[in-house]
Amino acid sequence: WAQDYDIRISDADPACICRLRLKQALFYRTAILCLVNGQKLDQKDVEDIVVLTVIGHNLFLDEFSEDEEAKALETQCHAALGCRIFAVLDIVEDNKNILTKAMRAVVQTCPRNLNWKRTTR
Repeated sequence: WAQDYDIRISDADPACICRLRLKQALFYRTAILCLVNGQKLDQKDVEDIVVLTVIGHNLFLDEFSEDEEAKALETQCHAALGCRIFAVLDIVEDNKNILTKAMRAVVQTCPRNLNWKRTTR
């Protein structure tokens, strides 16, 4: 559903874009919560979580930082991800191409073969 909003946003009146982006972010965050709160995370789950998190974060929603629903959902996402962060990091460590895929989701000119290195744990 969230990706369907890309077409709506590109065709929308400029005055409506921020509200549509907020709705899109809510869909992305809901999807993240569904994945994070699943049983055991596998590589596909982590890939989806990382990509959705990066896309959702890059929607530039500062104008709606006072929206209670958005703030609550963002807090829930952060808490849920925080509880599973080591499982996510372990899978990403073994599959660094997940990071490149997430980067390419927001920067289409991003190279396909990036060399990722951990700086801290």
